[in-house]
Amino acid sequence: MPDNDIRAVHLIADASRLRLSRRDIIKRGLAMGLSVSTIGWVLAACGSSNKSTTTSGGGGTGSTATAASGGSTATSAASGTSSTGASGTPTAGTGLTGGTPINGGTFTVLFNGTIADFDPQSAYDSLASCAFFGTYEMLIRLKGNSTSDYLPMLAKEWSKNADGSEWTFTLFDNIKFHDGSVCDANAVVFSFQRFVKMGRGPHDVVGRFIDNPDTDITAPDAKTVKFKLKTPNPIFEAAIASQYGPFVVSMDAVNKNKTTNDEWAHEWFVKNMVGTGPYKVSSIDQNQQIVLEKFPDYYRGWDGNHFDKIVMRIVEDTATRRQLIEGGSADGLTFSLTPQDYIAMKSNPKLQAIDYPTTNANWTIMNYGDRLSDVTVRTGFCYAFPYDDVRTGVYKGLIDKSGGPLTPTTAGYDKNIFIYETDLDKAKQMISTKFNAGEKFSYMFSSGDDSQAQVAQLFQANLQKIGYQLDLRQVERATETDLAYGDSPPPQRPDFFGDWGWWPDYNDGYNEIYPNFDSKSAGSAGSNAGFYKNARVDEILDTLGPGVSETDYNNLLAECQNILVQKDPASIFWGAVRWYTVLGADIRGFEWNPIYMNTYYFYDMYRVKM
Repeated sequence: MPDNDIRAVHLIADASRLRLSRRDIIKRGLAMGLSVSTIGWVLAACGSSNKSTTTSGGGGTGSTATAASGGSTATSAASGTSSTGASGTPTAGTGLTGGTPINGGTFTVLFNGTIADFDPQSAYDSLASCAFFGTYEMLIRLKGNSTSDYLPMLAKEWSKNADGSEWTFTLFDNIKFHDGSVCDANAVVFSFQRFVKMGRGPHDVVGRFIDNPDTDITAPDAKTVKFKLKTPNPIFEAAIASQYGPFVVSMDAVNKNKTTNDEWAHEWFVKNMVGTGPYKVSSIDQNQQIVLEKFPDYYRGWDGNHFDKIVMRIVEDTATRRQLIEGGSADGLTFSLTPQDYIAMKSNPKLQAIDYPTTNANWTIMNYGDRLSDVTVRTGFCYAFPYDDVRTGVYKGLIDKSGGPLTPTTAGYDKNIFIYETDLDKAKQMISTKFNAGEKFSYMFSSGDDSQAQVAQLFQANLQKIGYQLDLRQVERATETDLAYGDSPPPQRPDFFGDWGWWPDYNDGYNEIYPNFDSKSAGSAGSNAGFYKNARVDEILDTLGPGVSETDYNNLLAECQNILVQKDPASIFWGAVRWYTVLGADIRGFEWNPIYMNTYYFYDMYRVKM
């Protein structure tokens, strides 16, 4: 799902949980950079029940990814093209090596859309996170391609107490913000308190774990930051390294630019960035490009090879992005081509086409609350889906075989999860237990993506083979999302929402499953568009929310996945989406990560002479 829709999803979730008024929804939507029309359908989805405002609450997560905007795995050092497994599916690898390093120069990356909000504690946008990884820093970040190992950022070391209820981070020396102010423990505490108390977009990434930010986020001394959690929770380390929210902003910039009506200076930060990152803002034109330049006082120094300047160029047309990257006018782009375009890049010696596994799963929603309430019928439709044709035919190997709403890279994924194979005989036998041959079912999907149309047609053809009709309803994305995230009852919804998907805010299976399959997330309360309801799934998610031991976490999520996939199927799960990054053949130092979508750690990157 486009990032604009991601922000709308979070606005809907916030509006429901915080019971925001109509006026507050409009204000928050505009601050998030949503269009007036998008805010309109958010208001429609929320209905007229939101009448008051509170000061605390939560948020949702995730997004649907299509092949035109989403994922994959890596290149061979010899040729700069992806290697493939026995099935022809791309397999993980690394970028090119060799060449004589060049210190300095400019790296130009292409974005397929604008960034409306540059406040890192408000924006819920993977493109914005790309900019933040150049200008801001967190306490820690994920290491390389790992989803469970971490590297220092602002914190040189960190630890937890025996039961995991308190976490301590020790900062590096001589850290400065781009405005010249010192980044010490007090500044970090202030930043995290702002993040949680401001209550915008991704605040629940950390707020979920903290009872009172004023007393539970503290600075015992100038180098030490402590977090006291509501309950012990092994996921906190993952959350504190999320690409959404836990970036540290300048306390001085907040205090200098706050107003009576904006105590956290959010309106100023929407158009300005002041962090501790290796690059500082040179210029921002939200509709054209963002230019970053080397920050001379960066505490890690500038020994070695680094770019002097980073240019993030907004190019909304897919064909133009392909032309620019192939012609050498740009150095990189991520997941913003068609599958066919990406495959073509793999044979171009002037490029590196790097595809890699992610935490992004795709699926088709089944309308649990209406005609598909019978578990045998839903299981039959799972057997009717054309999995291999979708994964390898439509998406050109950019969807890996996996089961359920989690991917193998996501914490809590059950490696023994049941994975459906297409079996039309089983499908016919199961569907026929309730529906006679000739019965018609409705399948809604969004326009603007030929891949989604191909998936719909393949599913339609399979059902036709066993005597059933699939009525394809292609609509504008706003129409589909308006219905999906609204409160229209199940009888007014299609039998299937065809194109769906999600990835978590951080590496946490609960964070992926809750918004999509908890009964409390139905309609405008979240992303449960099929009105799925299973008492045991709800019970498991209620248990996981406050935090449990790692063993219980894995066991409970395994049980939950087994229910969602096999015992009481919630959706038709296609598999795990592979994202990709295309780079010039002379670029070095790029590392992909399954959690950090659309990001580059610019400080480690450089150009070589070949």
